[in-house]
Amino acid sequence: MKRQLDTLSHINLLVTHPYGRGGSLFVHSLFDSHPAVLTLPRCGALYSWLPETVGAAELEQKINALIAHCPGIFDSSKEYFGNMSGITTGRFGMHGEQNLIVDPAQFKRRLLALCNQAGQQLSRKMFFILLHVAYGHCLGRHEMSQVKYIFYHPHARQEIDVVASDFPDLYLIAMTRDPRQNWTSWKKIHGLRMGRDWSTVPPISLFLEAKIYADSCHHLYRLFDKLRQDHIRIVDLESFHVMNRRAMAHLCAWLGIEFDQILMESTFNGVCWYGNATNMQQTSSFNAGIKRDAWRDELSASEIDAINNILPGTIRYLHYDIAPGQQHGQQRNLFEVLHQCVKYDNPLLLAMHCILHISGNPLVVYPGIEYNYSRIKRARGWVRKFITVTQTIPYSLGLARQLHGGQLRALLGAMAANEEKLLGDAPPPQAFIGYYNEAPDYASSAVHVQTPTSS
Repeated sequence: MKRQLDTLSHINLLVTHPYGRGGSLFVHSLFDSHPAVLTLPRCGALYSWLPETVGAAELEQKINALIAHCPGIFDSSKEYFGNMSGITTGRFGMHGEQNLIVDPAQFKRRLLALCNQAGQQLSRKMFFILLHVAYGHCLGRHEMSQVKYIFYHPHARQEIDVVASDFPDLYLIAMTRDPRQNWTSWKKIHGLRMGRDWSTVPPISLFLEAKIYADSCHHLYRLFDKLRQDHIRIVDLESFHVMNRRAMAHLCAWLGIEFDQILMESTFNGVCWYGNATNMQQTSSFNAGIKRDAWRDELSASEIDAINNILPGTIRYLHYDIAPGQQHGQQRNLFEVLHQCVKYDNPLLLAMHCILHISGNPLVVYPGIEYNYSRIKRARGWVRKFITVTQTIPYSLGLARQLHGGQLRALLGAMAANEEKLLGDAPPPQAFIGYYNEAPDYASSAVHVQTPTSS
């Protein structure tokens, strides 16, 4: 048993993080069933939530707290994958009507047994590894000798700094999307949540999504100093789809694991999953015929110029192009360019738009890809929506204050400085997945299953 525990302690971490709507959940689903990988059907920070040490006396209490904190890994209807009306995700199985169910009592028994065998005092790292092993046992995965990685999808960039202290050799898959295509995707989601035509989504939403992207990209810039440089791969979502099988073969070689055909299908807990595309079409694998740079046709010239002006460093750092004649305006102070993009003359209108951005329209509940969306479900949706709006109003008003006056100037000053840093630097070319061949791979593309819903 000691030899087995020693082997488990050497399991490394494979982390993904999205830069924009970059497909991090898609790549997560592809690695789900690989025999060298353990993972949970969950995205969200967990490692920093765990105690730094777990003693024998408090072990059962900590496991109970873990089960309460992560209800969705035992019943997927209780967290992200169960929110069928607020976002565009779906359920599981061939017909998309199945929830993932794992017995929490069985998980607790298995994790207790593993922890008791491991010793009186467990580090956070070992407890994190063992909880994944116990979860794997619940899925029938009892042979752990092949496991080399835990696939971790925290969806919080600060979490990467936390795990890097205990997993200094971790690998990072940075899933990116052209910032203009990212806004195209987000604009559709905000339009659905607000009950508006996409063209009338408030301009503050464009700025706030761009700022999140900018902050994430600057964090990636700093990660190249923190992690081993060859342990980072920057994967553009569209290139990923076009490269298809070759992309997964490269990632396997990079990670030192064998390519397996299971990597070509999206699953969680080994059960088929059809994605969370904004157009709500179901697909369980790559789309080698994806339309590239669709934003050129779907965004207005003013939106394209605004994003180019807000994110000049981010766009260039991630190897995306700013079209000729649409430079970010270095002839002007970048701070002033940013200020022009975000300035609101009416504070009340700014506050209303912040509430819409955070909470959506309380009078609008859209069915997403839910089946049999009855009046009762719609009424429940309205109640949940009103509760959400009420709870988030203080945060929304605080956000509006930050985006007006002196606080806005400080925010824009920091953002402009970060963009200037990115303009003067670049990741090594070998960090980009496109460096390893972008030729289309239509032959190995899996069959797609589409619903009749329109995009």
